[in-house]
Amino acid sequence: MVEPRGSPLVVEDVRKGWYHKPEPYRQAFMAWMRSEGMDPNETRRVEVHLMDTPFAVATVYVRDEQGQKMIDRQREEFVLGEEMVLLSSLPPADDTCRE
Repeated sequence: MVEPRGSPLVVEDVRKGWYHKPEPYRQAFMAWMRSEGMDPNETRRVEVHLMDTPFAVATVYVRDEQGQKMIDRQREEFVLGEEMVLLSSLPPADDTCRE
């Protein structure tokens, strides 16, 4: 687990609808994720922070040996892990990508 941190600059969460935002923003955000080494299909949440250097905390799905997403049977939800990603750029602004 990544250590606690201050308030993030940006938080995008699949469960809270970033996949449902306007197409220009969604495409720009996913392109940014890929350029920073994050897979949008494997990431459930991204928090972007700016401390000494910009970094993201990506909440990702954990997979088993067969490549299947692991499920916590007691909680009936996917098993998640966190990865810290040092960033070379900040994500696109939501309002600059709207039509």
